[in-house]
Amino acid sequence: MRFPKPKLPTLVHRTNSPQLVLNVLVAFGATVLIVRIFLDLTGYPRLGNSTLHIAHLLYGGIMLTTACLLMLIYASPTAQRIGSILTGIGLGLFFDEVGKFITANNDYFFKPAAPIIYIVSLIIALVFFLLRRHGRKATDEELVVSALEDAELLLEGRQTDQWHRHVDADLNYIVKNLKDPDHVALAQALQVFADSEAVKPGQSRWQIISGQVEHWALRQFIHRQKVSTIALLTVLTLNSLASLTAFFVSLILPVIAPSIAASIQQLYVSAGLRAFSPFDMSISDIDLLLNVITAGITLYGVIIFLTGRKLYGLFWVQLALILNLCVVNVFTFYVEQFSAALLSLATLAVLLYTRAYQHQLRQATLHQQHSAIMKAKAALSLQTPQPQTKSPVESPQLNQSKS
Repeated sequence: MRFPKPKLPTLVHRTNSPQLVLNVLVAFGATVLIVRIFLDLTGYPRLGNSTLHIAHLLYGGIMLTTACLLMLIYASPTAQRIGSILTGIGLGLFFDEVGKFITANNDYFFKPAAPIIYIVSLIIALVFFLLRRHGRKATDEELVVSALEDAELLLEGRQTDQWHRHVDADLNYIVKNLKDPDHVALAQALQVFADSEAVKPGQSRWQIISGQVEHWALRQFIHRQKVSTIALLTVLTLNSLASLTAFFVSLILPVIAPSIAASIQQLYVSAGLRAFSPFDMSISDIDLLLNVITAGITLYGVIIFLTGRKLYGLFWVQLALILNLCVVNVFTFYVEQFSAALLSLATLAVLLYTRAYQHQLRQATLHQQHSAIMKAKAALSLQTPQPQTKSPVESPQLNQSKS
């Protein structure tokens, strides 16, 4: 007797998986920075005695274990959010001691540890952006799983009216567009539950505050967009020029004019600005060369932006920022260690701003195109002659009968 070949289970993506991965990424980066700052301020204390040393790696293991058990036990979207945050904290505490794992003498300050931690954060960020990629249509199974998770969230407590409308819209889409009758029946049953007395829309204090903060941030972005964009372009231009100047002073000027290069270096050393100056001679040649490449791309994008081709210019600026985050900063973390985190956060903030500005420009372009099409249709309808209706002509016999 031959048994049927078992089928592999179908893996269904959670629709809120990008937000969960983002929680992991933020918690991971924040944990590493907080631990490093705390240890530096407290003089790297040791918890234990002459025999035992309790490293914070163990606390990371406890966090990861708690996150796993929490998400395995509770069927709750809130448990998933808390578990994702604990996962990021646990990974941060674990990878913060990666220098001890890869060295024979357990060197916590091993210089390649910083770029390794940064690469881990880049991998998590790559997963986030892959999940957030545009153009991917959700499968029927993902839509149904999303509807079930929405129902779980409705069971947890009072949700906003906006969230309730969002759930209704998703369920209506399933009922109207899915072909599987079982999926449709499940969505209809969830509609009945969502409209029942067991679910009473409301609004918590935290939701009110977060909504007000989001509204204020959006209003500030719209009102101060012109000034912020000019300031951002100025900073990008000055930073690019500083990188090009540093390349010239560090690599080219010592060859063609050694005395002038030495004088400039001595000037910055005497002023106490060498450690914070773009003319720092201690930076590695690879890091400096990569900074020059991204600086050139940034300047090209800024020039294209100022000539009127804003979307095309923003593309090159974003390319330079992504190269900075994904390639250049790996070497920068090796040279400057975790002090490069501030530069990475600033680069990420600029990238997010340019993305938001690009999205707004595209929306404005689409609106202008739609308005132009509507005006063209209106003008065409006015130019087209309308057929005139002729009044019925009475026959002579009928006129004679009336008279």
